Amino acid sequence: MAPLNAVDTCLCMGASITIGSGLQIVEQDRKIVAFLGDSTFFHTGIPGLINAVIMEPIKRLWFLIIELQA
Repeated sequence: MAPLNAVDTCLCMGASITIGSGLQIVEQDRKIVAFLGDSTFFHTGIPGLINAVIMEPIKRLWFLIIELQA
């Protein structure tokens, strides 16, 4: 029953892409969305994105960068 069948995880800053990549390998039939802030993307998100692009099993990982303005 939506949205109760969704999973919300929070491990550490910048880990959303790598967590999403791992979940996509295990749960291939699910839609995976990874959210990441703009500064965190430049600090720790780029290696995870490169890894997600290189890995063959990952076909449907949605990745959103959120720009926060003060």
